[in-house]
Amino acid sequence: MSDIEQIIDVQVSRETTAVTQAGFGVMMFLDLHKRFNERALEFSSTADMLTAGFEATDAAYLAASVYFGQEISPEKVIIGRQATDDVQTLTFTAASGAGEVYTVKINDGDGEETFTRTTAGSETAAVAAAGMEALINASGTLAVTADDSAADGTMTLTPDVALTPYTLLLTDNISSSLTTSESFSDALAAVDQAADFYGIATYSHLEADILEVSTYANSNKKIYGYSTSNTTDKTTAITGIMGQLQALSADRTFGSWDEESGVAATDATEYPEAAWFGDRLPSAPGSSTWMFKTLSGISVDSITSTESTNIRNKNGNTYETIGGVNITREGKMASGEYIDVIRGVDWLEARMEERIYSRFVNLPKIPYTNAGIAIIEAEVRAQIQEGIEAGVIDGEQGFTVTVPRVSQISANDRANRILPAITFVAKLAGAIHKTTVRGTVTV
Repeated sequence: MSDIEQIIDVQVSRETTAVTQAGFGVMMFLDLHKRFNERALEFSSTADMLTAGFEATDAAYLAASVYFGQEISPEKVIIGRQATDDVQTLTFTAASGAGEVYTVKINDGDGEETFTRTTAGSETAAVAAAGMEALINASGTLAVTADDSAADGTMTLTPDVALTPYTLLLTDNISSSLTTSESFSDALAAVDQAADFYGIATYSHLEADILEVSTYANSNKKIYGYSTSNTTDKTTAITGIMGQLQALSADRTFGSWDEESGVAATDATEYPEAAWFGDRLPSAPGSSTWMFKTLSGISVDSITSTESTNIRNKNGNTYETIGGVNITREGKMASGEYIDVIRGVDWLEARMEERIYSRFVNLPKIPYTNAGIAIIEAEVRAQIQEGIEAGVIDGEQGFTVTVPRVSQISANDRANRILPAITFVAKLAGAIHKTTVRGTVTV
């Protein structure tokens, strides 16, 4: 709940048979990395990410590449950090000859140090690891200790003070397998405190992780996109992640079937959800549907008509070629509500709260009179009108706003300075996704 919502509580229910609901233009990609120590940083390009130490093979970089790579590029992306465990293991490869360079760059928060070794000849992985251990431990200022006691080509790094984060950048001949004990929920809550964003995507496409992130998004007025290559989701079976989320009526989670997205925590080579966010979030809420969109940098899947139907019957989405054009289908959340409806109604709620709150803080007071109630009513009406102009609300069918008269309000509410519910009824503008034309020609 935002701070404003503690004072002005606007809730818009969607009375449609297929039903759901904002910073409405920024995606946050949560990754497990050691590129920076902050919980979240803002980047305006992938070039900025490379400068910050990300590599082109990092999940965050892969996602940001397609996010920024759409026809109308977003202004920024938020990269969040899931906390890694204290101890990290580095694995060295053997050197085939002289002149091979091993580099480890570590920033422990108090400063950055770069440790570089150049081989004089061929050497085993164990020798390479031991040499780097000696360099790191000889540092007089670095608060990270290296240990190669196993003498097997691996080396552990441990901060001298538990839970102290440190960044890590390695040359290609050294690899690290990051581990974490932090849940996605805790990571998201920490990132949420550090940055302002609306869309969520993560490095993991593991079903348990998808379910956990979905729960967070649906409880915190975010929208979450994931993808999966689980073949179960292409069948009529409902045991895959799409069937599970449909059963949960996840209103704020959308999923895409994609051959390159993987099904585990780290095997994705494509993030179509990031591309879709990049294509849609720059547009104003209400101005467009999420269907019929061509995504740059995302491969089209070869799925049969039956497989496509099976996916979409579980409110999943596909990216396929229809009529010679690559398009997204259907633009739905797992609950069956359309993504643009969720975003449009979230936007309407947030802007209405801000309008009314602005009157509270900028007027000397709003009197508890019919004239004072009319001030708030005017803001409700003005925001609905803005919703019509934005394409969220159907202006052709009209809308109604109902407000109480002071004489109808209980003495207790008046004493507590609470104005009971103002209500309105309006119809969504929606969008046309299919049509039927029947005609007759004669001679």
